[in-house]
Amino acid sequence: MKAEKDLEKVKFLAAQAEEKANGEAAAVLAKAKAEAESLELRSKSVTPMVIMLDMVEKWSGDVPATIVFGRDGIVPVFDIGKQPENK
Repeated sequence: MKAEKDLEKVKFLAAQAEEKANGEAAAVLAKAKAEAESLELRSKSVTPMVIMLDMVEKWSGDVPATIVFGRDGIVPVFDIGKQPENK
């Protein structure tokens, strides 16, 4: 009798652990799918103007401490005199 009860308990605990693992796996998969969909939607809506707006909104107003040198010399972080074309 005790061996049968122990076996039933072990089976119950194993089934419970399996259900928990399946639920956690489903949650991870759902989160990954939602993030992928979010990234896809955002990538379709990103334009040079949106990038510029994001940079301006995050800018503290301080003069940049880093100067970037590109192929054409100094490249400003952003040029408020010229707006990017919206493609």
